[in-house]
Amino acid sequence: MPAYAELAHCTRRLAAGDLERRYVYILCRERTPHGAVFFYMKSRVETWREGQLAGEDFAVQRLAVRDDEDAARATFRRVTASRAPISPIHLTDILRDLAVLAAERPARWPRTPKVEAPAGAGAGEGRRAPRSSPRRPRPADGASARRRASLPGGWPPARATGRAGKEPEGQRLPGAPGRTPG
Repeated sequence: MPAYAELAHCTRRLAAGDLERRYVYILCRERTPHGAVFFYMKSRVETWREGQLAGEDFAVQRLAVRDDEDAARATFRRVTASRAPISPIHLTDILRDLAVLAAERPARWPRTPKVEAPAGAGAGEGRRAPRSSPRRPRPADGASARRRASLPGGWPPARATGRAGKEPEGQRLPGAPGRTPG
């Protein structure tokens, strides 16, 4: 694998009247001398007015993924498939937000595919499939209660009474027979 490679390239154009903007995105991969791989995006926007190059903006942004080319390509596809083209000045924020979202929500794919059982396999026609093994019962010796009690703050947490543990003075509490305000 070479030290530097361009993995993907995408160009988008927006035109309005005599003004045209061309957005170019390039996904790059580099290998460090120690063998680690990291990915980054080059982005460039060219502003053309009446056939003349009027301005240009360029940025290089490192992707949060390391050693995972599929995740880097997925991030690149999300950026390039956005409804509106992303300017290089905003690319840093967009990539950071995508990394935060990816960290908060685990990847849905690749999942192990469901394998259909061939016809005739399993419990058979008209019969129920075997049940899964029952859950192991909780120990009756109080070991789990001792474990919960050793947690900071104890377990279960103190129940909120809505009265901060005190009775209001001069009022009778509903549903509390025999209690009179003192």
